[in-house]
Amino acid sequence: MNSPSKVVHQLLLNLDLGEGEGEDWNAFISFLPDTPDRAICVYDTAGKMDGRLMDGEQVEHPGIQIRVRGPDYAETWEKAQDIALSLDTMQKVVVTVEEKGYIIHNVSRTGAIIPTGVEETGGNRRHHFTINMVLTLQRLGEPFHVI
Repeated sequence: MNSPSKVVHQLLLNLDLGEGEGEDWNAFISFLPDTPDRAICVYDTAGKMDGRLMDGEQVEHPGIQIRVRGPDYAETWEKAQDIALSLDTMQKVVVTVEEKGYIIHNVSRTGAIIPTGVEETGGNRRHHFTINMVLTLQRLGEPFHVI
């Protein structure tokens, strides 16, 4: 089983919202390196417990945070907005990570895009925005409630 952040990272790559290393808007998982200036990072965060099934099994919606960093406020905001709006429309999308399939049934933002400030490094100013959300995620071939 891959982490939800890894599944969403692959989804961003599939949707051309993030690129692999060496490209514009590099996408990372769980660690945002100092370079490049334009970067996206997907983190696992607190999710939402949604009660128990009759057999006692817990239903969990994993939490995700996406951080977008860039040198220009408007451009970085627009990238965060593109990601948020694209994920808002996701439903029953199949994503393959390391030969394992997952269905993202939906993505629900827990609030608006949050500007988290400006970082100054070596004379460069980089703007940061975060998007927080919970997922309904299922591994292919497993019952719906299994995350």
